[in-house]
Amino acid sequence: MVQPICFVSYSWDSEKHKDWVRQLASKLQQNGIQTHLDQWDIHPGRDLPTYMETSIRESNFVLLVCTPTFAEKADAGKGGVGYEKSIVTGEIFGASPSPLKFVPLLRTGSPESSLPSYLKSRAYIDFRDDGAFGSSLENLLRHIYQSPKYERPPLGAKPNFAASEPEAQAIKRQPLADSPLATFELVYLFAKSNAGLGKYSAEAEQFALSFMSQKKESGC
Repeated sequence: MVQPICFVSYSWDSEKHKDWVRQLASKLQQNGIQTHLDQWDIHPGRDLPTYMETSIRESNFVLLVCTPTFAEKADAGKGGVGYEKSIVTGEIFGASPSPLKFVPLLRTGSPESSLPSYLKSRAYIDFRDDGAFGSSLENLLRHIYQSPKYERPPLGAKPNFAASEPEAQAIKRQPLADSPLATFELVYLFAKSNAGLGKYSAEAEQFALSFMSQKKESGC
């Protein structure tokens, strides 16, 4: 994705809320994301339904700033939020190009009161704490640029769980360390290593304990 494009959907709760949304959009612009926002784009004479439809359908991401007022208007189908809901749900339940496109941003209220019904099952980014704005913004930017904070490690080979009888007997015949603790550690490392028995830590510990018990009983 050379230059992501996003659209910000929100309700006009107050002038303070509109200012916050505009500041968020400005941060996105500063971080290389072309952002559609009505406060910048709407001018006298512009067709509002066409603007909303085009912006939502042509954007890579749609950010939905969720508040109790936003949820109320969306669920009731009122105003611009209600009209945008019809477009968004059409894509969600139709053939949206990406399941990652629609991103709820929880600004105020609880998830129960602020997420409209069509977003309640979706994971959201929490923007309620202004003191943590930088961290929340980073999470949003990572999502947009598909750069997760934690990468999935590569898939390894299946471990060898079962110890064969010849292997168990072989270790009993090996010369062991002088102290019981050193002996336990040697047996544990053998049981845990891939070159040995390939067991998980708990299994290797149990194997070593069992081995020490048998050695003690045999008087070795």
